[in-house]
Amino acid sequence: MVRKKKIRVAPEQHIAAFVTILNDRNASVAVATLADKINTLGQASGSAKREQGDRANPGIARDLAVGRALVKLGHQLIRRGTARVAENVAEQAEEQRRAGARKVARALRTPRHAKETTLLPTDKIREQYGEEAAQRAILRRRQPPQHHSGI
Repeated sequence: MVRKKKIRVAPEQHIAAFVTILNDRNASVAVATLADKINTLGQASGSAKREQGDRANPGIARDLAVGRALVKLGHQLIRRGTARVAENVAEQAEEQRRAGARKVARALRTPRHAKETTLLPTDKIREQYGEEAAQRAILRRRQPPQHHSGI
């Protein structure tokens, strides 16, 4: 027998990365922007500078500047995602704490049907355990003392 399982699929999301590069003879600067249809999700810059005596090669400078910008952008996204995970964990822990508190409060409001205890009459206590036990039972029950004739 083959079991079929439904899989929930989130709606498709489109995110685009835009990179703007500025070059001159000695340096390149790249600005990377990540955006969806509505919001800018992050922006970072990277640069590469030609040292004195290096041969000018704009392709190398461009690659380094773009790579550095994208790495910074990636780190931003990871930090933001990690912070959101921490927030979700804290919210979930708070929800669980509240649910536990509600459960305890509900349990305290719910009347418990305790078994009714049957008190042994003091004369039976006197017979089985003696006069001293009967007097203690009377004091605990706040009954007026009974005088036993002691037949």
